[in-house]
Amino acid sequence: MSIEMTLPLSDAVNPGQHRLTQIQVINWGTFHGRHTLYVDRSGTLLTGHPGVGKSTLFDGIGHIFHAAPRLNESAHEASTRKDRRTTYSYMRGRRFKTEAGTLYQRPGATWSALALVYEDGLGSSVCIGAIFDLPANGLEGQVGKHYVMGDRVLDTAALEDHGARRFTPSSLQKSLPGFEAFDVHRSFAEKFRRRLGIDNDKAFSLLRTLQNGKGLDKGVNQFFRYEVLEIPATMKAAAGAIEDFSHLRGIHRQLEEARAQRDALSDVPEQKLRIDELNGELATLNALVSTQLPAYGAQLATRALQGQTSSLTSAVETNAALIEESGVRKATLETKVASLAEQHEADGGAGVALLEREAESARKHLADREAVLQTLRDNFEAVGLTFTFTASGLQAMRRQAAVSAENLASIAKDARTMEYEAMASVMNLKDRAKKLRLQIDSYAKRGSNIDDRSIAARRAIAASTNLDIEDLPFAGELIDLSPSHGQWRPSAEKALRSLATTLLVRGEDIKSVTRAIDSLSGLGRIRWMDISRTPREVVSGPGDLVGKLDFKHSAAGTWLRAKIAADYPLACVESDTGLHVHDKAISLAGTIKTGSGTFERDTRPVAASDYLLGFTNAEKISELQTKLAALEEDTARAAAVADDRTAAKDQLAAKFALLGTLASDNRSFASLDASGALHTLQDLEARMAEALSKSGDLSHVRRALDAARKELEECVGTLAVARAEATTLSASLDRASNALRASSVREALTEDWAVEKLSASEQLAPLIKRLDEGSAVDTAELEAALNALALSLSESGAELKREAYTLEAALKDTFKAFAREFGNSAAASYGTGIEAAEHYVSLHQGIIEQGLPQHEEEFREYFSNRSYERFSDLLQLLEEERRSIAERISPLNQILADVPFEHGSKLALEVSTTVPDEARAFRQALKEALAGAYSSRGAGTLSESYKALETLVDALDDSSRAAWRDTVLDVRQHVTIACNEHKPNGEIETGLEPGTLSGGEGQRFTSFIMGAALAYQLGFATAGFTAYGTVMIDEAFIQANSEYAAAGINALQEFGFQLLLAAPEDKIDLSRHLGSVCDIIKHPESNVSGFVASGRSPAVATSIILR
Repeated sequence: MSIEMTLPLSDAVNPGQHRLTQIQVINWGTFHGRHTLYVDRSGTLLTGHPGVGKSTLFDGIGHIFHAAPRLNESAHEASTRKDRRTTYSYMRGRRFKTEAGTLYQRPGATWSALALVYEDGLGSSVCIGAIFDLPANGLEGQVGKHYVMGDRVLDTAALEDHGARRFTPSSLQKSLPGFEAFDVHRSFAEKFRRRLGIDNDKAFSLLRTLQNGKGLDKGVNQFFRYEVLEIPATMKAAAGAIEDFSHLRGIHRQLEEARAQRDALSDVPEQKLRIDELNGELATLNALVSTQLPAYGAQLATRALQGQTSSLTSAVETNAALIEESGVRKATLETKVASLAEQHEADGGAGVALLEREAESARKHLADREAVLQTLRDNFEAVGLTFTFTASGLQAMRRQAAVSAENLASIAKDARTMEYEAMASVMNLKDRAKKLRLQIDSYAKRGSNIDDRSIAARRAIAASTNLDIEDLPFAGELIDLSPSHGQWRPSAEKALRSLATTLLVRGEDIKSVTRAIDSLSGLGRIRWMDISRTPREVVSGPGDLVGKLDFKHSAAGTWLRAKIAADYPLACVESDTGLHVHDKAISLAGTIKTGSGTFERDTRPVAASDYLLGFTNAEKISELQTKLAALEEDTARAAAVADDRTAAKDQLAAKFALLGTLASDNRSFASLDASGALHTLQDLEARMAEALSKSGDLSHVRRALDAARKELEECVGTLAVARAEATTLSASLDRASNALRASSVREALTEDWAVEKLSASEQLAPLIKRLDEGSAVDTAELEAALNALALSLSESGAELKREAYTLEAALKDTFKAFAREFGNSAAASYGTGIEAAEHYVSLHQGIIEQGLPQHEEEFREYFSNRSYERFSDLLQLLEEERRSIAERISPLNQILADVPFEHGSKLALEVSTTVPDEARAFRQALKEALAGAYSSRGAGTLSESYKALETLVDALDDSSRAAWRDTVLDVRQHVTIACNEHKPNGEIETGLEPGTLSGGEGQRFTSFIMGAALAYQLGFATAGFTAYGTVMIDEAFIQANSEYAAAGINALQEFGFQLLLAAPEDKIDLSRHLGSVCDIIKHPESNVSGFVASGRSPAVATSIILR
């Protein structure tokens, strides 16, 4: 059924459809004055030479339909024009250019107007127009724009009589009775589109696209996706879900805050309980030290003093008996000694005794002289001088010693210098060994080859971001050489050195890591990479460097393999000669070819201690230990040399000092000679022998006398000791008695619990046991034990106080941190001192028992119901909207089926599902996130689901990822729409595109597709006809031959459209398919255009003055 069969009956073409009947143009571009173009209801061809004003007219019409039209859009040179067209330039109307500038048709105050008159063939008409004014000397920004709509032709004469004032809506309505005026195009467009039946935005856009002769430039699929199909409901549903998720995010934030408050106060109850325990223990200790210990000490002192007094009394009595006995014995021995002495004197023993004493003195004197002389001999021999003991020889030796000392001074100085150098070398070697040990210990602890500063930087980043060290690997820690390719390690170390110290960071952590690094200082160069960005895919060669490496089995290791394959595509060659065979390569010697003519080589050797690659650092530690062993051997050798030099220096110093002593010795020869002392001793010995021969045998008397005297001395000593001890014992007994009386006065009652604790102490327990056994315990010992126990108790108290102080400080810090983190409400109510602990314990208990469960339930309820429903609906919409596209395209196929394309063939649109990988991944991620949203799941699963959903929402809400958002949500991108030609013989030509056809075929094909799409958008599929029927095309069918152009025009007419075509004069044959033709001519001298459809154009220059 053709479109004519669906319209009301009338003699007019397509009665009931609004079609353009005339165009009014006043002072627009080269159209100077008033012009009227009559358009046939069956269509009109507008022709003329290039530049006469066809596009100018269409730009004017564009000002009616659009607030900001793209001017001269269809012209081929529009994108490169230097004389850019604007509303202002059209109003002025360029006449021609001179060296002085551009001369305009209307240089002063002026106004312009364009109007379109539509009739429906049933007697109803609509006029819509745009009116502009410009004051004298007006500029671009001073153009006044107004729009009018009425039911009759625009009265241009009334506009000329408007007066000198600027146009306003009220003045226009007054000048144009029956017209409604607007100064806002949006309001104007809503009214005229509703009046003409162009309700669909897509239809309005297609009219503009058709006018400019464009539309299928990007292909059939893109055209139907974005020019025909409406924006799917999934976009709005996603926006609503995202907006709703913000409320869930707020609930989750409250839940996280409650959890954070719980965690912040988690230690408070235990710490408060411990402080209470400590205070109790301190009270007990204070009672022991202040009252119980002194009372118990007095009791023990009484017991000890009682035993001590008894013991001293017995000792005094025993000592008195000893004094009496020793006095009697002393008197007896004195009588015996006197008797024996008289007997010895009577027999001549006194003279012999005198000689013996003199001889003994002489022997001692001789020994002293000989010892001095031997020392002198040894000293001279020690310094290497021959000892000649004569008066002249002694002087000669002393002079020789002085000369030797002078010669030895410089040698001793040199020895000291050599000792200092050796010691400095030893200290330097020891310092290097110490640093090397610390380095080995550091590597052993961390198990990584990465340097200390990089490790310290990672540790600081992990502490700042609360990430585990395992989540921040260095690239070098994930790479090692394959066992069979160990010879390539030096080359790999050189090639990958920069990459090895690069931190590999997950995409979700990259922002926090970047913030943490921004706050670091003094930790050297830090490089980090986002491993969520997939490296480009490459196929590695069999001999590439990446094939000689092993990678850790982890997500980061897999990413790193792909990264090295993409960024380090180096073929491994045995020698530098092989480098020229490949574009990029690396040799066994470490030479790298990075491009067609760029080579690089680091000639420095790479020791194991410099390795950065490796799962472990055992090899590096082994080499460092070898270095340490060699360094220790060097240190031992240097120490031995230093010891030798020290010994040599000390020996020289001793010799130098001895030479100085010998040289300065001024003792005379006579004072050193021992011969005189020898003669004296020999003389005394001869005299004593002569006296003994004369006195006879007195030996038995002398022996008896010596024994008696010795016994007397022992008795006197015993008596003296006993008398002294008697005094001491008496004084001690007096003190003990006094102390016993004083202790009895101080003794107080000790409580049972205190007795039990004190008696079990390690200080008092042994003494109490001795007291119980009846053994003596000295009060000094007891006092020392009591003092030691008091000190121990005090130290325990101090330790308890320190622990209590530490806990109190921790609690205060916790309260202050809580106030900083969660506001000052709790601090204002309770304070942050230790006295507020009870309140914070109650607050913590309240969070656990009430606040946190309430937030968790609210979060669970909202997530499991509202958010789940929103995103489940989105999931369902993604599927439903995609499937509905085929249903929306079906009416287009019905329209295309009624119009033959070529020789009886028909066009048909085919919709195929082509969901992008990103969209599939998004749907799967959304399903997995929603799978854990049920209320029956645990809190951990619910939290993981929330985080997964939050990640998706953040991605959807990220403006920088708008392209990804459109890909996953816009289901128009999840299908591919192709156009197939079904020929009468049953053959089907698939995938028709304007680009695959010739120019004329392409224009005809474009007419079919866009005409069907426009009819569909204007409601033909639902109403059976279109209320609006005018299609304007500039530069129409300029690439098509007559046959293709006729087919395109007929197709558009079959779809029920009136055509206003603008084409060059060589396309005049197009008029055979239309109702009329109008030629536009332009006077070459005045540069004024006009229509000649009904004779010469009545163009009249209009000049009005505006204020």
